[in-house]
Amino acid sequence: MESLLRGASKALIIVFLLSSMISIGLEVTLKEILLAGSNNRLFMKALFANFILVPLLGLGVARILPMPANIETGFLLLAAAPGAIFAINFTRRTQDSVPFAAALLFALTVLSVVVTPFLAQLMLNIDQPVTLHYDRAIQALFLYVLLPLLAGLALNRWASTVALGLRKPVSACAGISFVLVTVITMGLKSAATKQIGINGLLAMLLLIVASMVIGWMLGGPDRGTRRVLTVNTSMRNVALALAIASRSFPGANVDVGILAFSALMLPPNVLFTIYHSRKTKKLVAQAQSATAR
Repeated sequence: MESLLRGASKALIIVFLLSSMISIGLEVTLKEILLAGSNNRLFMKALFANFILVPLLGLGVARILPMPANIETGFLLLAAAPGAIFAINFTRRTQDSVPFAAALLFALTVLSVVVTPFLAQLMLNIDQPVTLHYDRAIQALFLYVLLPLLAGLALNRWASTVALGLRKPVSACAGISFVLVTVITMGLKSAATKQIGINGLLAMLLLIVASMVIGWMLGGPDRGTRRVLTVNTSMRNVALALAIASRSFPGANVDVGILAFSALMLPPNVLFTIYHSRKTKKLVAQAQSATAR
């Protein structure tokens, strides 16, 4: 039964990735993404937050709250691994910042494949190499991120009528698959959360909340980019952390902490997104009312 659930969740994750990336391409243009990516100051802040500040925060939290070795290893792998694809499910709702969300997600996802193993090696301070199957990681990036994004962009550029008609159904597919993945994996994540201990639970919650604060503070003056960076900084790359754990720490039960974190990082970001979505709608309504007068 467990293997069946894992297989179903893997298939749904692929559906989510494909539909999410296509959906982004249908909504924005390549020019908009490149323009958003040309904001060097904001991008440097984003990279600094994700590859420097959060890993340092993770090391500090691990010193303050000692955890079992396998939980701490998974915790530090996550602290070193930005670029969570699921973040796009939250940030794409910030309509005026979708190009920045797409550019940032792509940059973090690609860079994390190169930087995270090296960074994790330093953080864990161990002699054994920390690595992953780079060929599989690059293949996954191409098939599930770059290729569908380019397909969406191509439709948006050369078949705008078709792209417009596909936006809602493809977006709905991404949302439904995300919900189904969350529901199906709930049992596995719940069991993992019960195994991490009180220190592990506190450490993960502290890392998530503090990372959200870091993202918000460094997100610039625009509320939309702040939301994007808040979510992308606090949601860590669970898939990459699991791939590294499987390759570098086989049989060490490191995945327990990683799965627990994947469950804990969702509620704060859901609440954050709901709050700011409602606040944005309220501000828009107030602006429209003032204009009408």
